[in-house]
Amino acid sequence: MWDINSEARFKIVLMLLLVLGVVTLANADSNSSGDAPFKNPASWKGIKAPSPKKGNYALPTGFTFEAVLEGAVFSYNLLTPAVAVLEEPIDYQGEIVFPKGTKLVGQVEVLHTLDRVNINFRTVVFPDGQEIRGDFLGLSMDGSAGVKGKVETHKDAVAAKIAMKSVLAGVQASAAAGTPTVESSVASGLSQQASSYMDTSSVKTVESISIEERTPLKIMLRERLEF
Repeated sequence: MWDINSEARFKIVLMLLLVLGVVTLANADSNSSGDAPFKNPASWKGIKAPSPKKGNYALPTGFTFEAVLEGAVFSYNLLTPAVAVLEEPIDYQGEIVFPKGTKLVGQVEVLHTLDRVNINFRTVVFPDGQEIRGDFLGLSMDGSAGVKGKVETHKDAVAAKIAMKSVLAGVQASAAAGTPTVESSVASGLSQQASSYMDTSSVKTVESISIEERTPLKIMLRERLEF
C-alpha cells in the first residue's frame, strides 16, 4: 500500500495531467475557429524558370528614375527633339546601370492635353558614345503621365492671313497688267473670291505648351530593358 506522501504525490501528478489536457483542448478549439497564432509565411521563391540574362544589365518594366531636360520643348512642333540628361548615376540591385551624364533622346510624339506634353524617349546615349534602344515615357515629378509645362496662346493665323492676302493681291495685279484672257479672268475671279473669304473668316487662336530648359522630370521604362 502507498503511504500518505505517495498518495499525495499521485494526486498532484493527476491534477497536472488534467490541467494539461484542458489547455490542449482549448488550443485545439482555438485553431479550429480560425484564431490560430500568426505564423510567418514562407519566403517568396521567385519564378521557377526565370529567363536567362541576355546582357550585363537588366531593368524591369516600370523602373523609374529622375532626369533633367537639356533643352526647351514645344508641343506645337511634333518634330521637336527632347533630350533628358542624368545628373546622378542610376543603380539597380547594387550595380550602376546608367552612369552620370547618360542622355535619353526622344520626340514629342503625342499631342498635348491641358498643361502637359507627352514625350517618348527611344534612345539611350552613354557618356562614351555607345547607345542602345529603349521605350521610355516622360512623367511629371509627381509620377503622373505627361510633363507639365506653361500654356501659351498664339494668333499665328493672323500672320498667315496677311501673307495670303499679299499673294492674292499679286495675282490680281498680274492679271490686270496683262492682256485679258480666259486664264487671267479666271485667276482674277478666284483671287477676289478668296480675298473676300479671308476678310470674312474668323481668326482662331492656337494654344501650345512650352517646357523650359532644365525642367526636372521622371522617366519610366515601359518595357523590360536588357543590354
